[in-house]
Amino acid sequence: MPADFFIRHARDEVGSTNDIARELAETGAPEGTLVTAKRQKAGRGRRGNAWESIEGNAFLSLILRPDAAPQEAAQISFVAAVAVGDLVADRLSAQSVELKWPNDVLCDGRKISGILLEAAPNESSRIQWLIVGIGINVSHRPTGRADATSLADEGDRSSDPENVIADFCERFLVWYRTWQDRGFEGVRAAWLERAHGIGKDIQVRLQTETVDAVFDGIDESGALLAQLTDGSRRRVTGGEVFFGGTS
Repeated sequence: MPADFFIRHARDEVGSTNDIARELAETGAPEGTLVTAKRQKAGRGRRGNAWESIEGNAFLSLILRPDAAPQEAAQISFVAAVAVGDLVADRLSAQSVELKWPNDVLCDGRKISGILLEAAPNESSRIQWLIVGIGINVSHRPTGRADATSLADEGDRSSDPENVIADFCERFLVWYRTWQDRGFEGVRAAWLERAHGIGKDIQVRLQTETVDAVFDGIDESGALLAQLTDGSRRRVTGGEVFFGGTS
């Protein structure tokens, strides 16, 4: 873990690492502040879904302070996904690792990691702080979830939360610097190399309508591109997207 960037706060048990990171961010903690925990009592994913936090898995939240507008800063979700995808692929070289829009990492079609961004704008509508929350299933998968997996379930018995966190931090920093120095295109290209469901049917559930389409990748901002049945294309930045019947 690059010591000149990351400042770690390691806890045994928290409600949520994102909650601790938010408290630190609001009191001025610098970019690179990293909150980790062995256990979470109230871990969560997107749309308020619970994230089962079993000891033996990796839970971390990273504070960043990019000089970016909120829409641009949302691309950091893809930065994190590419870093996690690289990490998982190196440990499970025989398995298929895919990145599912907008924020999941899959192994052989089953979820092994999820990413949650939380941010606060400043008075100029730029990002004051951004928290990247990540859960990686290392030793266990959530109970009763056939659509989830872990590194151990996939045959990697040598990984533990500590070496996974250290490895993620090194990989993330490389991709974060790439995004800062060169923009989103390099991250986008790496994400698309592992994109889940390109060319496959999807269903997009928006606030006022449900649209059937084909997944046609992501654009230069990170929005999902949906090819509609009439041949037109739509950018999707929110709502729920179901790939092959699953979100």
